[in-house]
Amino acid sequence: MLSYFKIITLLSFLWFIIHEVFIIVDGISAQPRTSEYAVILGNKVNENGTLSQRLQARVDKGFEIYTKRLVQKIVVSGGFR
Repeated sequence: MLSYFKIITLLSFLWFIIHEVFIIVDGISAQPRTSEYAVILGNKVNENGTLSQRLQARVDKGFEIYTKRLVQKIVVSGGFR
């Protein structure tokens, strides 16, 4: 007979796998929808004023979805230099 610990572990593992499969299938089948706003979260700006690679990638993606008319406005967060 399985111990309670083994049963709980097995059920937890099955719960995890089922939810992971659901998330993957939902993500793969998702279709882009339009939105009024997109938020680009801020990140590091270099001393010379250029954007870090991470922030540049975020801005590029924001520009891409804006030019595809998936969003009407872009809000960029961040602080002061």
